[in-house]
Amino acid sequence: MIKPFKYAIIGLVVVGVLAGALITISHIHKKPDAKQQTETSESDKSILNLKKEDVDYISFHNSRGDFKVVVKSDESSYLDGMDVPSSSSALDTLISNATSITSTSEIGTNLADLSPYGLDKPDATFEVVTKKGDKHAFSLGIETPFKDGYYLLDKSTGKVHTINTSAERLAGVCYEEYVKTDLTQELTEDNYSKINLMRVTNGAEKYPVIELKTDNKKTAEKSNEDNQIETSQYVITQPAGSLEVNSDYVSLYMQPSLAHITAEKVVKIHPTATEKASLGLDKPYYALYYEIEGKGYGFKFSKPSENGEMNMMMDGIDVVYTVNKTNFTILDTTLMGVQSRVLYLEYIDKIGSLTVSDSTGTVTFQLSGSTQKDAKEPLKATLNGKDVDTDSFKSLYMNAMSLYIEGELTSEDKPLKDVATITFTYRDSTSPVVLQYKELDARRLAVSRDGNMRYYTLTKYIQQFLDNAHKLEKGEKVEFK
Repeated sequence: MIKPFKYAIIGLVVVGVLAGALITISHIHKKPDAKQQTETSESDKSILNLKKEDVDYISFHNSRGDFKVVVKSDESSYLDGMDVPSSSSALDTLISNATSITSTSEIGTNLADLSPYGLDKPDATFEVVTKKGDKHAFSLGIETPFKDGYYLLDKSTGKVHTINTSAERLAGVCYEEYVKTDLTQELTEDNYSKINLMRVTNGAEKYPVIELKTDNKKTAEKSNEDNQIETSQYVITQPAGSLEVNSDYVSLYMQPSLAHITAEKVVKIHPTATEKASLGLDKPYYALYYEIEGKGYGFKFSKPSENGEMNMMMDGIDVVYTVNKTNFTILDTTLMGVQSRVLYLEYIDKIGSLTVSDSTGTVTFQLSGSTQKDAKEPLKATLNGKDVDTDSFKSLYMNAMSLYIEGELTSEDKPLKDVATITFTYRDSTSPVVLQYKELDARRLAVSRDGNMRYYTLTKYIQQFLDNAHKLEKGEKVEFK
């Protein structure tokens, strides 16, 4: 008899729990009075569906303040009172969300108690006003229990609906959410040739400013050579006396950064001097400036955090953004990275003579003619009025253009005696290029171009070149690969 009694007690407890649950549910969704409707089974019913061109403006109120979006049929809609560039695509999405509202379910009409839905004291309201003067006002409530939408009150009908999660954007309208974050200046991989200047500043580097400018002469020559005009050729203008530009570095690490300048978020609009200092922008860690067809754009950055995040400001826009350094490889530009390791690089057809001087004496090779297939006179090299094997001279010239630098001199490096001098003179009035080599130690030579002694190379490089020059002087064949 004890077990049946036990089961009866358990049954009564279960019934009590179910009854309590039913009472709770009935309290949350109170039974509508005579003027109310029960929850409808219909879903995805249109509450509002207006064309953009029929809307005059949309006003929003939330915990952050009052905001007004003036609607235009094109992409010129704007957030009234916002004096920094706005995102037209983000505003268009907001306008679409506010003018095209679909009910996923209808809770009831003229409910006596709106508190279960967060609509008695709503945190956000908005009103859509048409050009005809019609007004459609709404209140946004709390999130639904299953977090698949929000409660919405249509003030014109008194109906409470659930709508999808796009309501989050309607409830959170503020200036920061609609600031333009894509700061790219109509630049793509197809038109990098528009960039005529790039300047990177990093105070932590030995050479804090690296600047490249378009070399119009070289660009024209490259275009004629390749029969195209899409590639700009640059020259390093800062620091002075730098070598040729490493074009691969420019195209891989510098130009792509300028084609994708997009912020992750907006930190502050109109920051004060104190706020700039706290965000690391009073004394920027990096600075970037570039020009597209003569028009300049400047940026400054804070020191990156461990995960690469940096604060950034763009000249002319009083906004602090957050970006990630991984998208700005241009900021890592150093002199040894952007300049070529080659001391000398020039077309052989431009050279009038090549002079080599070392401890054994001086040898000068004279050049005339051209390597072009349709040239009236083919390339010819002479030494003391006598012809030199052309292919051998071409090999020697290739050897000269392969005299790489290995690094920069330090304060401890003390150049000693002269080892060799190589001089390239041009057929036009261009000043000659002079490479001088001085002994540093058993394996290294200090090298200067036009008197600027900044780098070192390996002794074996110049020794191979000198050996080949003396072979050609003796009439021997020279091969260099």
